Amino acid sequence: MVAVLDRLVADNAASAPLAGKSVLVCTHATTATSKLIMAVTALGATVTYVPVSYSGEGVVGDIGNNSGVVVVEATPDAVHLNLPSTDIILEDGMRISRIVYDNPEKYRWKEHLYTIEQTTSGIHGFERSIKSGLLYPVVNLAEAEMKREMENSAATPESILSLLVSRESLTLSRKRVLVMGYGSVGRGVSRLCASHGSVVTVAEEDPVRRAVAASHGYMTVDVLGIDTSLAHQDVVVSCTPNGNGHSLELEQIMLMKNGALVVNAGTGTGEVTRDALAPGSYEKNRATITITENGDGCVTCGFEKMGMRKTVRIVCSATPLNLGCGAGTTDDVMDVVFAIALATMIGVDGQQLSNSIHNVGTDIEKQVATALLPPKYGLAPNHIAEGDLVREERPWGRLFRFVPAEGTPALTRFSTVRASFDPGATTEGHYHAVSEEAYLVESGSADILVWDPKDPKGERKTYHVVAGSHLSIPRGMAHRVFAGPAEEFVCVIVASPPFSFWDQFFPKLPV
Repeated sequence: MVAVLDRLVADNAASAPLAGKSVLVCTHATTATSKLIMAVTALGATVTYVPVSYSGEGVVGDIGNNSGVVVVEATPDAVHLNLPSTDIILEDGMRISRIVYDNPEKYRWKEHLYTIEQTTSGIHGFERSIKSGLLYPVVNLAEAEMKREMENSAATPESILSLLVSRESLTLSRKRVLVMGYGSVGRGVSRLCASHGSVVTVAEEDPVRRAVAASHGYMTVDVLGIDTSLAHQDVVVSCTPNGNGHSLELEQIMLMKNGALVVNAGTGTGEVTRDALAPGSYEKNRATITITENGDGCVTCGFEKMGMRKTVRIVCSATPLNLGCGAGTTDDVMDVVFAIALATMIGVDGQQLSNSIHNVGTDIEKQVATALLPPKYGLAPNHIAEGDLVREERPWGRLFRFVPAEGTPALTRFSTVRASFDPGATTEGHYHAVSEEAYLVESGSADILVWDPKDPKGERKTYHVVAGSHLSIPRGMAHRVFAGPAEEFVCVIVASPPFSFWDQFFPKLPV
């Protein structure tokens, strides 16, 4: 995939659109985060980085070693120190702004400060804050179409399920899976589980989303029906952006079947009850609870009552599975997400946003999409002068071909070369499994031997070609050129699809 951040930097570095800006970045630490910070600094800004609690230490150290990047912890004192000089916040889950909103009188910030929020749970937090008034503008990166479809609906579910299968040593085939929440992550998890042979049920309180899930072929329950459904599920995947409260309570976990799994695929703040899971006697149910810590926020809950025993394993209660046990969303997808954030910083520069939640502009997403996609075929003619042709020496003569420079439009459906064979020269017999070729003779003469390499005892035929001749050679047919002895043999060779050295095979010569 094209490195979109690199392309945005190359297109904007000369104008330094972020010169003089101070950016406070608070995200999960990945290689993509490091690239984003380097891109922001390359466009003129200074960066303070605040790693979230489940960041990789090695990557945080690498980011801290970048010149001009200060790494601080997400504490009220750090926010108090850095906020007055900050122009732009890029945050994950409202982690910086939540500190400010808890005690706004304590902090000062610039007049035109704004924040870019990249998670749905963070946007929900800002939406709850609207009632009392937003303190500064919010740009909603979470709902940008490219971000939602590429990360939430595809990359995040892939990461979660691959980690679940590998860590828990299970197959999803024939498993009963309850997906809680049918937002973009829930849709992706449901689709992938079903594709692996799972029987999927969707729990969703929003009637519109529940109707959509039903139209996609899944069984559905509302929040009141979850309890009766839990006893039949092998895996429960929580995909809700639940910023306050929990998706599953202790009594619901106790209803699950022996050996069931609860998986957190949603927000990292209280998605699945953990604090309530304490060892001891649970009087309300007259059950005894034992808790075994398994590391990475994973626990095994043992329940005993009247001589009956069962266990339920909770995979990552404190953080989403892909972040708690993995490296988060893949770098190629985060390159696109962060490119949208960077393009937003460039596009918003100089504007005065109102204190409300703003969607990412369609022009921003189109800009990033254009950088991501290859150039349009036939966008502009490419006049190739003789000096643009690369001369390559071969044992039989010379080959002149056009090697496009980086960023230069090139034909993608066929390729052309001009070949000059020394008098009496010959090529090795070879064939192409993918490309078919046409020889257009300019001058001289040659004999071209053609045969089927899969049938060495089959017919072989020699074609005599002269100036003005044309010979088509189908893919898979072996051929060998014997240039005439009197003069140089010159021809243009057209290959479709374009010739590749990997698509060149040398069979035994026919007998």
